[in-house]
Amino acid sequence: MAKQVKQKAKTPIAPVVVPPSETVLMWKKYFPYIITGVFFILSLIGILNHEMWRDEYQAWMVARDAHSIPELFQNLKYEGNPVLWHAFLFAISAFTDNPLYMQIFHILISASTIFLISRYAPFPLLQKILLTFGYYTFFEYNIIARCYGLGLLLIVIFCILYKERQKNILLIGGVLFLLGNNTIFGVILAVSFAGIILYESLFKDKKSKAPQIPFSKLALFSLITFSGVLLGYLQIKPEPDNSFPTLYVTHFDIVRLKYTLSRFIHAYIAIPNFRNFHFWNTNFFVPDERKFLVGVTPVLFLLWLIAFLRNRLVFLLYTTGTLILLVFYYYTGFIWSRYSGHLFLLLIACCWMSYFTKEKAFQNGLMDKLSLFGSKIRTPFFVFILSIHVIGGVAAYAMDLEYPFSTSQKAADYIRQNKLDEFNIVGSQDYAISPLASELDKKIYYVERKEAGSFIIYDQKRTFVSNFGELINFAGQVMGKDKNRVILAKSNEITKTYNDNGQQEPWIDGMVTDSMSMTLLTKIEPGIVEDETYFIYAVDRVK
Repeated sequence: MAKQVKQKAKTPIAPVVVPPSETVLMWKKYFPYIITGVFFILSLIGILNHEMWRDEYQAWMVARDAHSIPELFQNLKYEGNPVLWHAFLFAISAFTDNPLYMQIFHILISASTIFLISRYAPFPLLQKILLTFGYYTFFEYNIIARCYGLGLLLIVIFCILYKERQKNILLIGGVLFLLGNNTIFGVILAVSFAGIILYESLFKDKKSKAPQIPFSKLALFSLITFSGVLLGYLQIKPEPDNSFPTLYVTHFDIVRLKYTLSRFIHAYIAIPNFRNFHFWNTNFFVPDERKFLVGVTPVLFLLWLIAFLRNRLVFLLYTTGTLILLVFYYYTGFIWSRYSGHLFLLLIACCWMSYFTKEKAFQNGLMDKLSLFGSKIRTPFFVFILSIHVIGGVAAYAMDLEYPFSTSQKAADYIRQNKLDEFNIVGSQDYAISPLASELDKKIYYVERKEAGSFIIYDQKRTFVSNFGELINFAGQVMGKDKNRVILAKSNEITKTYNDNGQQEPWIDGMVTDSMSMTLLTKIEPGIVEDETYFIYAVDRVK
């Protein structure tokens, strides 16, 4: 009989953990500073070559022309935005009248956002780099100085605090208070984030080992957050005499629905249509929203629903937040890229929060397999979207360096160089002409209000200019009896119509009344912003 050899049980060998090299540790330590520095330098170059458009100037003039906090709130009455961004501009304008400092402040906000993402976000290094140079983070909410970049910073701070939400609950309430006082989208997202925290706390998983938030702190958190939301809403709520052209939907509109659902493409596949020089607020994959294939959107939405299936809280946040935003887009018609981008910001927050919320398997076999599939595709799908954004962001940045974003600065330079700013300036359409008020540091006589002003006030005193005679009569009133010339700045061309055949041709020169002539001095073509064209006329008294 063969002799059996007794084998000894093998001792398991512990895996060898190779500590990261000193170079890797140094890279991780200094990476946030390096990428933030690169981002800031590129942003500084960007704003020095960015011609601001009317909405940037509007916010600046609203704050600059307020001489007290009560006057600031009065100026904001018809703006449709809460006070937060304008409060910062009010403080800056106390020291300078130069809007460049608003732009510098704005890229400091953006750079702070990038530093926090690169330092605290749970994403891998590649995702942080892609996110830094994406369309919204690098261009739309960075180079263009609006309130949305501040909203992004607050969302990032919320995500950082969310990791230890039980400990940071009151700080989170403060952040959401500020977010609710930034924009209407801040209100929507603040409510969404607060709702998830309350849901998680009030319907706590019994198996969870996370500490319970004391009810007193939860109540105080709710008070802070929802008082901020209420204050924000009260500032946004349109006044009874508001004249801002918002087309609220009153019945089902398939075209409006197509515009709404195409926001997913604008938000997630953010490559503008660079075949069009006026690429801003366009999308390469949606050249015409009226022909948009509605079925594409549910696929994108469904993929992200599957990606978050295993993470119930994030699934709930993504679903409710996205649907609320879509309802808002549909009802108001506010569908420009700066608005659509909040779908993307919500997605970033959801992907971030998914690292710090518990995943849960499904008892149903099919649902469990589907949720596992979702967990596997989430990261590559997110990387794909971030990669697409880099293409859009870098290309938009390059286009803005190469071409004027707005030609209002060129129009102001023409007026200044030809000493036309010595005369009173009459302007129409007011919203397109208003940048000249800031560029020239001079009030414009707006035909729509029949008075001089800087920023546009959207009340009932502002009326539509119905005919050429109204324009010329007001120019004559501004000229008065003691002046012989006014400058007329128009955003559209004045045409001459012949009574015998109805033929029209551009106005070059000629008599407009028995005692006044009008001459076209120059036409300034639009930049990237398509509807900012400038026709400069001289209206002279003929003796």
